[in-house]
Amino acid sequence: DRIVKTYMREQEKAGTIKILTKKPIRPGQEEIRSNPRARSAMLRAAVKNT
Repeated sequence: DRIVKTYMREQEKAGTIKILTKKPIRPGQEEIRSNPRARSAMLRAAVKNT
């Protein structure tokens, strides 16, 4: 996660992307119960500037 976070921050400063989520989106309790491997998942989103 650190690599992705650093890369996205650098690209946003360069004006290449716009970060949509400041903090990662984590799976809910229901998702973790039905899929235990999801507990470590973190979703970060960005949009490429054109």
